[in-house]
Amino acid sequence: ALMVQQTPLAVIEWNRNFEIKEWNQAAERIFGYSKSEVLGRDFSFLVTDDFKISLSQMLDDFVNQKGRILSTNENVTKDGRRIICEWYNYPLVAANGEIVGIASMAFDITERKQAETELYQKAQDLENTISQLQRAQTNLVQSEKMSGLGQLVAGVAHEINNPVNFIYGNLNHANNYIQNLLEIIETYRRNYPQPTLEIQELTEELDLEFLVEDLPKLLGSMKVGAQRIREIVASLRNFSRMDEAQMKQVNIHEGIDSTLMILEHRIKAKPNRPRIEIIKNYSKLPQIECYPGQLNQVFMNILVNALDALEKGIGNDNPPTICIKTELLGCKEIKISISDNGKGIPEKIKTRLFDPFFTTKPVGKGTGMGLSISYQIVVEKHCGSLDCISAPGEGTEFVITIPMRQCVCK
Repeated sequence: ALMVQQTPLAVIEWNRNFEIKEWNQAAERIFGYSKSEVLGRDFSFLVTDDFKISLSQMLDDFVNQKGRILSTNENVTKDGRRIICEWYNYPLVAANGEIVGIASMAFDITERKQAETELYQKAQDLENTISQLQRAQTNLVQSEKMSGLGQLVAGVAHEINNPVNFIYGNLNHANNYIQNLLEIIETYRRNYPQPTLEIQELTEELDLEFLVEDLPKLLGSMKVGAQRIREIVASLRNFSRMDEAQMKQVNIHEGIDSTLMILEHRIKAKPNRPRIEIIKNYSKLPQIECYPGQLNQVFMNILVNALDALEKGIGNDNPPTICIKTELLGCKEIKISISDNGKGIPEKIKTRLFDPFFTTKPVGKGTGMGLSISYQIVVEKHCGSLDCISAPGEGTEFVITIPMRQCVCK
């Protein structure tokens, strides 16, 4: 019948002696044997030697029961390749109740299993990376930069979970699609030899063509998830730049964007507030000579302070917002402004912002070193300036000014 020949599932019929009686085009494509090569043959040539040991007992158990059996097995193709197939087997029962044969449907899931294995390995590698970063954080907590890395690690761990869960969620959908396809074939078998209205309606209801078409798209979505993971890890490396102790020329916007990606778990919507709006007003800047890892640490400290301020509420009815603006000052300096629309900072606190160990945060939430170290990085390491503009109810703005080419500083 047309349905049996055109389905992407291998449809195979065996008699009680497990000799092949029916073999469709999909079976030819999956296993490599033509119909004329397999008719009348014992089907054991399709299984591996290891599986043949328990084959006889399994077949006896199958014939003695009338229920369907769903299994995942390793099979052997004509050219000797080992593939993994999902099998759906159902006994063929005569009118007198005697089992006269077996109807089987098989689907090659080798690529899907390989993708699952690769994605699982990626997840394991990423978990190892997170563990290493957490150990690094523990060993270097005495430094404010390592405190920043602690937030970084937490953010990366959070962002990694999303694409990984997205991938494995799609694998569940793939399994559901395959089960739907098997259900259509089973319905067809029950109404054999001619397709009935029930089969036609079920085929339209489940949209068989869409299911077959969508399976490779699911694998594509897994690749998108894996790519997202790579982008997050790349941002992690771009932010920390541990191996770049020397001054070099960089695109300052890349450092800001990497920091924002790492802080995405803080930016996104929470039960008690909407997503924090990030407004970027970037000017066209040349590459800047700087210590990129240290400057990224400054961006992290200022942005974390802005996020903390917005978590406490804003000074108006507008949505919580952080604005980042860059501009060229003449031909020698650049200015980076990071502002929020929080409740602002009282004058008596603002005068002490850059003092070491001064903090308004609860014990365990801050060391009071973030802005102090940021000031040292900008002023002493980069010959620049770091200023705070704020007033109660008017938000807060930090302004960083650094030369495009570095002078000899302390």
